[in-house]
Amino acid sequence: MQKCGAKVLIFFDINKSFLYFCTAMMKKLARHSGTILMAAGTTMLAAMLLTGFTAINGLLLAALLMVVGGAVLHVYLLKRESAY
Repeated sequence: MQKCGAKVLIFFDINKSFLYFCTAMMKKLARHSGTILMAAGTTMLAAMLLTGFTAINGLLLAALLMVVGGAVLHVYLLKRESAY
């Protein structure tokens, strides 16, 4: 029984460390989420142009919304961090 308890405690300790790492990583990524969203939208547009999927309006609209939403989010996050 005690070996099982030790394994559970080790699991929870590892899980706690992993959650701390994920939280720290998400805080770093959240600051750059607007830029990441713009890059993903631009990559999506470029991939559709290169592969010839330009007639599918839903995908083009989704990529456009990612770029515009990323720009708005980027400006919002910059204004929120600024002291002015």
